[in-house]
Amino acid sequence: MKNKYLFLIGNYYPLIFKHIDISNIYVALPINEKAFPKETQSEYFEKIGKNINLISYDEKEIMEIIKIHKPDTLITIGWRRIISNETIKSFNKCINIHPAILPYYRGYHTEPYVIMNNENKHGITAHFLTNIVDDGKIILQKCFSINEFSTVASIKKGVSDIMPNFIKELLYILDSDNIKEINNDKSKIKVIAPKRKPKDSEIDPSLSLLKLYHVIRSCDPEKYPAFFYFNNEKINIKIWRESKKKNNIDEL
Repeated sequence: MKNKYLFLIGNYYPLIFKHIDISNIYVALPINEKAFPKETQSEYFEKIGKNINLISYDEKEIMEIIKIHKPDTLITIGWRRIISNETIKSFNKCINIHPAILPYYRGYHTEPYVIMNNENKHGITAHFLTNIVDDGKIILQKCFSINEFSTVASIKKGVSDIMPNFIKELLYILDSDNIKEINNDKSKIKVIAPKRKPKDSEIDPSLSLLKLYHVIRSCDPEKYPAFFYFNNEKINIKIWRESKKKNNIDEL
């Protein structure tokens, strides 16, 4: 492996390093267990070993890793903080891996908006990191089909399934210096997604039934189930299918 990499990983993607040489890879995970529980951290420790660091979101700790290991390329995955210009300048290249299709879906929790808009594909985008969220030029993008029965859980699983090979291809591109930049066109943005909160799952009963269907399936039934108020009572809503096709996309 030509480059030396530092990964800042804030979301759990199993088997992310399964197919790649980890000799020149260093990993930092958030010490906050809510963001990355110990039972999932352990899988990374087993693969990466001594090259893993548990840190807070304080960039001073990132700078300490840079001083010790001298990585030349930074890759962030689900790192829930803006990286400062000072840190960005410490690397030859800084890349962010965004679990959605850019430039259309930027921001924090994109999956509900992808579903609400009844899109027919979802995916992953690697782009150059700037101090503006999901703004840099695109390096690599992979998509997969979704449909009118997809859910937040199923499209997250789709991203998780393709992530290991996506990382492998991205590192090959970076090591071979065969980077073909694609413009991240701001004029094509559909949604800049905020952090999802339980109150965002309140639905408007006056919407058409079809629109309500897409809004309800965009809600995570565990973390933020769809609901509305009727006669001052909170009514939760769950939907399911009578006959469920056996594949990894349909979850209703």
